[in-house]
Amino acid sequence: MTEPEMDNIIERMIKEHNQLMEHLQPIGDISLQSRLNNAFAKTLLLSAASYFEDKITNSVIQVFQDSTNNSDALVSFVKNKAATRRYHEWFSWDAKNANRFFRAFGEGFIEAMNKN
Repeated sequence: MTEPEMDNIIERMIKEHNQLMEHLQPIGDISLQSRLNNAFAKTLLLSAASYFEDKITNSVIQVFQDSTNNSDALVSFVKNKAATRRYHEWFSWDAKNANRFFRAFGEGFIEAMNKN
């Protein structure tokens, strides 16, 4: 999916959730509204995480495409050995920063990112 399609999916989810909540409000079933909000929060979190995983992974692949003049062998290597199903390894999820990701591009890169 392209970026506008992803944005539209997330925006549509939020819009539909809000419409459903407005529809439920006159009924006054607070318990149902609460369960719906809890389920929606989890769904939204997973959807946003998936969006950013796709965006960041595709951006890294695009950098390799651009910097290697779209070398099929190098881009395929990055896709197959560094990107596909590896996103979870790019970050230290307990840390409050993206230093592990930045460090993968070299110490000079992480220093430049930490200055910003």
